[in-house]
Amino acid sequence: MIDLNIISKFIELAGELLIAFSVVRVHTHIRNEHRLDQDVYRMIKKEHRLVIIAVTMLIVGFILQFFA
Repeated sequence: MIDLNIISKFIELAGELLIAFSVVRVHTHIRNEHRLDQDVYRMIKKEHRLVIIAVTMLIVGFILQFFA
């Protein structure tokens, strides 16, 4: 049987990595474009959704750890 603590740690790690990945992608895109145009705003909107998913994963991981 899979331990609930291991699952929560994995979900927490995945959430943290998604947030880090999102921040790095947006900053790299802005650095390469040298301006904030419609393309950059689209990228930020996509990454915003990804960060919401990541934060949700962090919350779920915390809750699982709390009850494990």
